[in-house]
This record gives sequence, C-alpha cells and structure tokens, in this order.
Amino acid sequence: MIVSEKDKLFDERVEALVKLYRRAEFYLKQGFLESIVCEFHQKKVEMIMQAETKGEITEILKLSKPHFDGNKFV
Repeated sequence: MIVSEKDKLFDERVEALVKLYRRAEFYLKQGFLESIVCEFHQKKVEMIMQAETKGEITEILKLSKPHFDGNKFV
C-alpha cells in the first residue's frame, strides 16, 4: 500500500485506515474468525485507496445495516 502526502485525500485516507484497523481489532476481540476479519479488512483497504472523494471514503466506512424485507432481516 502506497500513500503519498501529495494525495489530496491523504488525511482522510489515513484517518479511515486507522478507523478500519480499530474496527478489525474490535471484531477479533469479539471472537470473529481471523480469516473473515482479514478478508473484510483487505477489501476495505483496497476500496479506501481507490476512492476518489471524501464522500466515497465515508460510504466505505459505514457499517452495513440489516433491513426487514417483510419476512426476515437481511
């Protein structure tokens, strides 16, 4: 992973990566499988590094929220 200080989103990317690391650490402490947490973390890091706007980074960091489809939660 290469991050350049000349990147206009440098601060946002670093902040997002720190938040993502803390979230992964929390999941591991809660007993989630390490392989699942690592896969999730790797995909999110790639998405953050490819993001072109601060809004995209914010969306990437949002937690998934279940919704009720009328029969079950998805």
